Amino acid sequence: MQPRSNSANGDAPVARECESELLAITRALEGAHLLIGIAGLILGASAGSLLLLAGVGPFAASPALTLLSTTVLGAALGLWFGGATALGPGASAEQHRYHQYQ
Repeated sequence: MQPRSNSANGDAPVARECESELLAITRALEGAHLLIGIAGLILGASAGSLLLLAGVGPFAASPALTLLSTTVLGAALGLWFGGATALGPGASAEQHRYHQYQ
């Protein structure tokens, strides 16, 4: 049995379906940004630590700036990559269906 609609043209089930797809897209984006952003933060801090341990000239001269810049760069790249992976081929079909009914 199909859900009944309160509107005259029967758009309520479609709106509910689109809303649930939008929530799924939002959760996928949040999850990908969070997970890959944290991984980028950790990798950036690790790269900075390795540069300091290796004693590379300019990086060893300023350890605080090295750790800060590599950590921030790693987090930024992780967030960017998280967004890029979340908007892959699987998500674009759901987004297309959502925007089709708007």
